[in-house]
Amino acid sequence: MLLCMSVNVRWNGRGWPGKVPRSPVASPEKAKEIGMEKTADRKGKEEQEIGKKRKGMEKEKQKTRQQGGEEFKVGERADSDHLPLEITIEGTNHEEKGKGEAREEQKKVTIKVWDEQGVKEYRRRLEEATFKEQEIEKMVAELKEVIEKAMKEKEVIGGGRKSDTLPTPSRGRQKGERRRAHVERMRRNEREKRKKERREILSEDGREIGWMKEVWKRRERIEERVSSQHILGDEKVRYDDFKVYRLTPKTVQAVEALRNLEDSNSEYDFWTAVRGVGYPVDIMVAPHLKYRFNDIINSGEFDAEVYISDVQELIDNERPKTRLAGTVDWTDYNTLDEINDWLRSLVNEYPDNVSLVKAGTSYENREILGVKVVFNPGNEDRTVFIESNIHAREWISSAVTTWILNQLLTSKDTNVRQIADTHDWYFVPVFNPDGFVYSHTTDRMWRKTRVPYFLCAGADPNRNWGYYFNTGGSSSNPCSETYGGPSAFSEPSTKTLSEFITTIGPKLGAYIAFHSYSQLMLLPYGYSSSHLDNYQDLYNVGVKAASSLSQKYGTKFQVGNIVELLYVASGGSMDWVKGTFKTPITYTYELRDTGRYGFILPADQIIPSAEETLDSLVTILQEFDKIKKN
Repeated sequence: MLLCMSVNVRWNGRGWPGKVPRSPVASPEKAKEIGMEKTADRKGKEEQEIGKKRKGMEKEKQKTRQQGGEEFKVGERADSDHLPLEITIEGTNHEEKGKGEAREEQKKVTIKVWDEQGVKEYRRRLEEATFKEQEIEKMVAELKEVIEKAMKEKEVIGGGRKSDTLPTPSRGRQKGERRRAHVERMRRNEREKRKKERREILSEDGREIGWMKEVWKRRERIEERVSSQHILGDEKVRYDDFKVYRLTPKTVQAVEALRNLEDSNSEYDFWTAVRGVGYPVDIMVAPHLKYRFNDIINSGEFDAEVYISDVQELIDNERPKTRLAGTVDWTDYNTLDEINDWLRSLVNEYPDNVSLVKAGTSYENREILGVKVVFNPGNEDRTVFIESNIHAREWISSAVTTWILNQLLTSKDTNVRQIADTHDWYFVPVFNPDGFVYSHTTDRMWRKTRVPYFLCAGADPNRNWGYYFNTGGSSSNPCSETYGGPSAFSEPSTKTLSEFITTIGPKLGAYIAFHSYSQLMLLPYGYSSSHLDNYQDLYNVGVKAASSLSQKYGTKFQVGNIVELLYVASGGSMDWVKGTFKTPITYTYELRDTGRYGFILPADQIIPSAEETLDSLVTILQEFDKIKKN
């Protein structure tokens, strides 16, 4: 692992450091009282002359500094308005992951130093770019030692304290000369010491070892420690002995208690939202909270059962033990890189039908890739757009999307060919690439984006769209799983995706969003339970589609308005598309299952889930064709 670093030095104050102004002379009235009126007049004139000279010198110094010339000298005083000095260290972390893969991240840390000569030394030393792992502790210790020395030196020369002022010329010129001589000796001794250290710390290949080695170790929730997530690569979050409880509230009071618990930023992870009396709620509970949670269960207000006894066990068994890396074959869940590489390969494999599209860009500067699929001309006004993995942990959604895409390209089934040939298609498998990558590398249960907010990272990208934004069902707490963001389209991914969709919005005939879990087909809108627009057509066709879906494996889906089946959830992508472009066919699927595995659906259910979903999609498009003809 290599850490390439650069250093920027800036003053933590207003303008460049300069000398502290001399104390003002006594007023004429006061001088007259103590018999010093003439002396005061003489000193006042001297001060005016000195002030003029000083202003001229300061202008010259400022001009020189702006041109990149002279820097602040140790012998000059800096008042406390200009201290401490801050060193900003920017690092690029390269982590080799094997098989040609690598991860690169930019990180920054600021270190405060009270001595300007120390800044010069740090800047010179930090010009080195390459460090070795075994040098970390030594370099950190050296840095701390130098900072301490710099602070002590500043105390010796009287810097950085508001009570210090420079002596007047009449009383302090000799003291100032002694101080400058003392500082010069200290500088000379320090230079000799540095030369000796430089000779002693040469690296094996003859290059000088840099002054500062990477100091971030691992993310800690303590601001005092200089740390940053991923700079060395966090270990994966584990969920050993985490349990998922299914609670069914018996009373209105129990429903309100659960809602308050969900909104209170507690450590409980609500996998499903609170709907009402008699509707089950799935809650993941950490081991250290189980006794506290038992008090809730024992209140008698709920029917309760343990639905998942060990979340980590499900995670460990979610994917096959062996797989061929870099391939997409739907016997396993794929990474973002694997999905994107596969999308690119389709362009080469089907050049007459498939074109790559960049649908957006994420906060961490990842491309949001998709493909446009066209089999016949003249279908521009019959465009189908399919989105998935707007919530990072819902891996089954992108797996189903890519499987359906592959079927449209390869299937010989007459019904599949009919819908493929009579529509234009857009597939964007991963709407939230930053969160999706994070759910693979670090935290399997991550849901939101990765945009940093106060105390917590990420917003819910399906509460961040600008149609009835934040009118219900979203939280204003950045640590909540349903935090809608500070404003509509605050997340770069949703903003750029909305801009892309706008370019094709008037041509959209259908917009399909895949989520998990609960086995539902949801109809607009998420902000209201009213049956708006063409609700009745959507519902009638949805019932027929749910019936088609159940034919192969008996999987049962419910159909209905988002608010009626679940809860108020404003700011969703489907609502925005429906409300903005009046797209006639709009459905959001909550795919398998109903909670036995939840978000951690085993990979062997990918293909069955995709097959039944495609059956329902065929029914939807064919039934709306019939409605249009009538």
